[in-house]
Amino acid sequence: TIHTIRATSTPTPTPTPTTTPTPTPGSVLAHSVLPDIPSSSSAPPETVLLANIKQVLLSLPRKRQNLAKTALAHIEQVFQRPDMFLGEASNTRVDCFALEANIYLASSMPGIDPASPSSSSSSSSRSGPARSSSTQPSSSSSSSPCGPRSVSECFSRVVFRGPVLSKPNRLARVFGADRILYVNLRNHADPLFDPAAATGPPQQGQVRDGTNSSSAPARRPTTRQMTSRPKTWIVPHWKEIMMHGLCVGGRVFSFLGYSNSQMGEWRCVFFAVSGTGLEGSSTTIPDVWRFMGSFEATRTISKYAARGGLQLCGTVPTVVLDMKQVTVEEDITDPNKKFMFTDGCGEMGVDIAEQVSRRLKLTETPSAFQVRFHSSKGVLMVNPLPHMRGRVLLRRSMVKFDIPDSLSCLYEAHRTIEVCNWARPSGAASLNEQLILVFHALGVPVDHFITLQNNAIQSIMDMKFNSDLALLHLSLDMHYQSGPAKEVRDMLLAEQDSNDPFLLKNIGYVQDMLLKRIREGAHIMLPDSRVLIGVYDHTNTLQPGQVFLQLSQFRAGPLIKTGRVAVSRNPCIHPGDIQMVEAVYCSGLTHLCDVLVFSVKGPRPVPSMLGGGDLDGDTFFVTWDSVLTSITTCPPADPAPSAGEGHLPPPHERLARMADFMLDNMFNSQLGILYNRHKFEADQSPKGVKDEKCLKLAELCSLAVDSSKTGTVVRLPSSFKPMTRVPHFHHVGGRSKRLGINLEQSKSTYHSESVLGRLYDNAGKVTRELKIGGVQNGTDDGGAFSIQVDPDLTVEGYLSYADMATTELMRYNQDVSQILLSPKDGHTDSLIQDVANRARKKFLQMKPHLDSVASAYYIVTYTRAQKRGNTSGIGFPWAVAGDYLNKIKAEAVQRALLSQDSADMQRLPISITFRQLQKLKLRKGLLG
Repeated sequence: TIHTIRATSTPTPTPTPTTTPTPTPGSVLAHSVLPDIPSSSSAPPETVLLANIKQVLLSLPRKRQNLAKTALAHIEQVFQRPDMFLGEASNTRVDCFALEANIYLASSMPGIDPASPSSSSSSSSRSGPARSSSTQPSSSSSSSPCGPRSVSECFSRVVFRGPVLSKPNRLARVFGADRILYVNLRNHADPLFDPAAATGPPQQGQVRDGTNSSSAPARRPTTRQMTSRPKTWIVPHWKEIMMHGLCVGGRVFSFLGYSNSQMGEWRCVFFAVSGTGLEGSSTTIPDVWRFMGSFEATRTISKYAARGGLQLCGTVPTVVLDMKQVTVEEDITDPNKKFMFTDGCGEMGVDIAEQVSRRLKLTETPSAFQVRFHSSKGVLMVNPLPHMRGRVLLRRSMVKFDIPDSLSCLYEAHRTIEVCNWARPSGAASLNEQLILVFHALGVPVDHFITLQNNAIQSIMDMKFNSDLALLHLSLDMHYQSGPAKEVRDMLLAEQDSNDPFLLKNIGYVQDMLLKRIREGAHIMLPDSRVLIGVYDHTNTLQPGQVFLQLSQFRAGPLIKTGRVAVSRNPCIHPGDIQMVEAVYCSGLTHLCDVLVFSVKGPRPVPSMLGGGDLDGDTFFVTWDSVLTSITTCPPADPAPSAGEGHLPPPHERLARMADFMLDNMFNSQLGILYNRHKFEADQSPKGVKDEKCLKLAELCSLAVDSSKTGTVVRLPSSFKPMTRVPHFHHVGGRSKRLGINLEQSKSTYHSESVLGRLYDNAGKVTRELKIGGVQNGTDDGGAFSIQVDPDLTVEGYLSYADMATTELMRYNQDVSQILLSPKDGHTDSLIQDVANRARKKFLQMKPHLDSVASAYYIVTYTRAQKRGNTSGIGFPWAVAGDYLNKIKAEAVQRALLSQDSADMQRLPISITFRQLQKLKLRKGLLG
């Protein structure tokens, strides 16, 4: 739901952060999006909330009615899901629906007249937090205990979304997903409501310096002015929101905390403490923190927030353990007790790992899981030894705080293994700008990178003709987990027809995306490489400087690598962030696959040499490329100094201090500036990353990475003068100030002859020569593809649903066409996805005949496209029932394989694994 916030007019006394405001019937709290619901309402909370959402949407301006209808249809679909909503706390849920609020800057408020009666009573209190002494409360706001403010005072608008599907955290499973609100702070205007917010003229009714004025109104600050002086305009307002809370659907959501990743995304978590449906609940924010555990051992507010944020990350709950099954042991350290070889990594028995895999619905048991359990975080690797059966071994470094035994016994959520990630087969990794700069400084010639880049571009061109190459590019990488890339990968794994027009069209999209990444970010696929989770050698067999590396392969058994390999970790900016190790065979570690096993011997752990890494979930880049492994490495950087002892404030001040720290970090963090300045200095110096300035910047980057935990503010030293020229390969755009570049003095660029400059030029040249540069978003002329109906996707009984398929196809095409013809407002993709979701809902109602319905959708769409000779709208069956079509095709391929002779067994689906191949051969009688 999207709605511009309208609040009441006059501020009332500001409550202390520790008190929780309670909504009164008929009142509207600060920044509320929906009217409050009287507590006497007998309707279910979800029914009342849906009615209020309808009321808000239907009250939008006429030009937004199409958007309102689309949003309302999507919301009704979500609310009708049987497994949806609100108030249901379950420890077995894999996903949940959550609410989101996006707070945008805005220099103007459309539809609000500062001189109107609704805002005139507050015209003397213009900016900053609400002040009780500014004016007398009016009758419209006297009942509000939260200090509501006039909308003409606000420097932002609040846009609510949801419920949106997301991974629940521990609190959502215990207290209910409806009590969690994710708040995103945005430092730009929302184009949906205010397209000219960043450039429009200032409005009247705002005092620039925040003082009261009863004379002629001053000009309202523009978005540029607000972003240039965040401490004056933005921070006080956002701080007020975090301390006063938000009201949604009659519920008051108060600031709770944030995780490290959420703070990096300018995102925090609010918790519903009172309101509709919570009349019998007395849970407060301090109560929630007491449930989360005891954090008194932490000495700084930054670490306090980080430790509490561990339970605010989205995870998948799996196996519930008895605490008697869990053992905590000391870490393995070097002789001087300075480094830990097992930092963040423990062990688990095979039986528990198999149970976790079943809960994750995995076909094979991974070798390691990144988890949250009780008061610990890190990686648990599988140990097949008999003494580990039914046991979990935690290292002392994994335990981050304390949870009393009484809470562990009372709430099984504290005893549940919550999975964040797991070791899995991966495709080739990619080089990036940082790796290229360091490798080049260590002796790798530019010609080798150009050769790798040419090969990568050529393989992208061949994606339409070689499914193996396409899957190599679309390996399990975060960039390809959604959108056209995911559709391509799923269709290739199911062995869909390689000439299918929808598949070829999406491959065009993917090609364009990959080529852009190669040219603008120097992302070059490196076939002889992987990115793997790191674990330690629990057998104590590997010698110093040795690793064990076993990798899964398509259509074959695992492969154990031996010989010299290079390892690194992101970020990689210091010359010593790439180290050489020896991969060896170790019989006691053959049960570990798709992980990088490090030795526990030597003066210093290899992970700590790679930018201060550890084993609590860090992923490591490893390559056995013959040229990249022929270099001579540099000594690693010294470990970053630990944070000094601080002072944890008293409980009643902690939330306010956490909010202050988050806002300070948001506007003071210069990590991006440091990274880019390091790249520019390396580009201009003949020594590259070995230049003294680069070494100093690398040290500062190491400190800035951990600033969210240590609380240390790292800034670019004044000795680094603003840059007036940038290399031609760097696209600055509107980010110049954030990157520390003074383009007002000089907007010139210079043509870089360094390795990155030459790669940028070569990518453009080769792309033009191969005539791929014309691929723009995978578009085609509508008739360039051959449209054929795949007989493998014909399911018995599909004719019974042909009329339904025709109706749904026409409705889908009509809705999508209406969206595409409407004015572009930045939300086109999400609106089209809403249309597909509505069609998907109706499709799922046809159980248990989904295969036949999916086949009807496919055949009707493709037959119609054949007659028209145009591929427009051909994506309908894949958007609505693509997973069922892929399942039908995969089953048809396997039936064909089982009916073939043994000599034809070489034609295997790409998706088949080694174990599945063995089972298939057993069924054919090819194995004993």
